[in-house]
Amino acid sequence: MLYVPSSLSRDFDKDLRAAGIPKRTAAGKVDFHACRVAYINLVMESATTEKETQELARHATPHMTLNVYGRVREERLAETVEKVAERVRSERNHAHSMQRQAVGAEIENATPLENTELRIK
Repeated sequence: MLYVPSSLSRDFDKDLRAAGIPKRTAAGKVDFHACRVAYINLVMESATTEKETQELARHATPHMTLNVYGRVREERLAETVEKVAERVRSERNHAHSMQRQAVGAEIENATPLENTELRIK
């Protein structure tokens, strides 16, 4: 089994001092719970499923994992938006040359080549 000291908070504070990590900053305080939140969010960002994250957090419900412990990092949101924008730009640049095919039909260009008004110049 896992050994958990009876004076966990006091031992944690001693470890913080030894590592030169301030207990309180402008962003908040560092305690055992803050480390647990950080761990759970690192697990969530590691492309695990909700169920796997819940299991690793040892929570009874996914609600507890996602809504109490889950945090959103602004830089991850910005990265995601950039990825979506890049994908949209990429697809828009190639949409005129996309081809479609129906079952039993021959491949034909989505934009008829004989209609010069529809072609991108």
